[in-house]
Amino acid sequence: MKKKTLIIATAAILLITLFTPFAQASSGGQASSEMRLSSSPDFPESIVISGQNITVTKLPAAPDYRYILLYLKDAAGGSVVFDMIAERDRGGNAVFNAGSVPAGRYNAEIFHSAQEYSTYSGMLWGGDVQVLWYGYSGVFVESAMYAHNTNVSRGKRADLAALSYYLEPSPDIQSGSAAIRSASSRIVAGINDSYGKAMAIHDWVCDNIYYNHDSVAGRAGYGDYSAAGVLNSRRSVCEGYANLMAALLRAAGIPAKKVSGFATGGSTGGKWPQALSTDTINHSWNEAFVDGRWILIDATWDSGNDWEYGRVSSSGGLIDHRYFDTSQALFSADHMIADYSEAAVDRFANNRRYPAAAFAGRVRLNGSREAAVTVYTIEYSNYIKLRDLAALLSYAGRHFSVGWNSVVNEITVISGMSYCFMGSEFSGTPARTAASATIPAVRFSVDGKLTYISAFSINGVTYLKLRDAADIFGFNLQYDVMTNTLQIAA
Repeated sequence: MKKKTLIIATAAILLITLFTPFAQASSGGQASSEMRLSSSPDFPESIVISGQNITVTKLPAAPDYRYILLYLKDAAGGSVVFDMIAERDRGGNAVFNAGSVPAGRYNAEIFHSAQEYSTYSGMLWGGDVQVLWYGYSGVFVESAMYAHNTNVSRGKRADLAALSYYLEPSPDIQSGSAAIRSASSRIVAGINDSYGKAMAIHDWVCDNIYYNHDSVAGRAGYGDYSAAGVLNSRRSVCEGYANLMAALLRAAGIPAKKVSGFATGGSTGGKWPQALSTDTINHSWNEAFVDGRWILIDATWDSGNDWEYGRVSSSGGLIDHRYFDTSQALFSADHMIADYSEAAVDRFANNRRYPAAAFAGRVRLNGSREAAVTVYTIEYSNYIKLRDLAALLSYAGRHFSVGWNSVVNEITVISGMSYCFMGSEFSGTPARTAASATIPAVRFSVDGKLTYISAFSINGVTYLKLRDAADIFGFNLQYDVMTNTLQIAA
């Protein structure tokens, strides 16, 4: 299902009639209420009510966000009771003085434009943001599904077993296929951070995939809506968008989920059904693990591409980042999560055993010193015991501490802190017999931020993938095939 996008053409004569001169009011002071919108740099961060002022904060620096138009519409009848244009200030905010607005319940609608008297594009409209206004100030009204979505997703997992599971290919999410991997590599080429990669993949899908209205209307079949099928045909419905997004993200090394639920798009008239159940599921979207957190993404609703009657009917491409890294509060205005069970993660982690072969070569630090560290080769990559690595790097002046938080089952690493030796370091190379490795259901944090790193547990000891560790801890790793030697330069 696809949400209708809104672009409003505002005539200059109407604005002259309704326009209230911009008040040079400060948004300082204690806020009465705040509605968090997004963490994306390409979408406003929040709307804040402080006294009589309504402030849209941290607007994107793009030219078409220079002027912001705010409507307050009667929530029952839809009539406009307030409209005002404000120019983005030097702090990136737009401030509106709503002191003339009578008490009532209103829908807040926000639009943006590069020019003051021009066509404005919609950011928020309908009932996505509601305000209970008292005349002198007001508060935002919690969306109907916010409590449900918060409760259902409260237990989001970010342990290494879960993150590894969300990197695995699946029948409809063929992240391991050559075509998907090639496309993902091209999209994220030159981008080093996971957040930037996720945004680039979202933008590419919005620009290049077309919503298939023919299949929804029954004029054609749904076709192959797997990730590989959508990449080939370039059209699908939300299920295909979500499959392709997940596959491209996973191929880029970003854990990603496909989430299903109900959404109040164009086909529902913007309304929730009287009873919500698994039978009312009508939409799919994604979550991606970047910067130590799960972010919400709905590429279907951020795309203006449409396919109708056997051809492209609209090539709007990326509309904006309204549904990229959206806050739970705003997302809940039109999305309901049907099921967030992660039981499959434990089945995956408990049933998978990986053969681990003792590394037969040598490990050297800074070119000369040979280290008696414990290294295993698992699935063609080398894994080193975490405490051996911390101890080894400490000799080279690259310090980090290793701790354990038993309350949340988390390995904690703090950069710059001296490593505390436990006596188990450098216990010699492992026996020449194979071991069995599992993916640990522990969280891993670096300097307080949850981080994904490929890791295994062998006999209760944690081993990190050397190449991942090199990226995280900033040391150089090379392999000399002639001497079968791993060279660590710190």
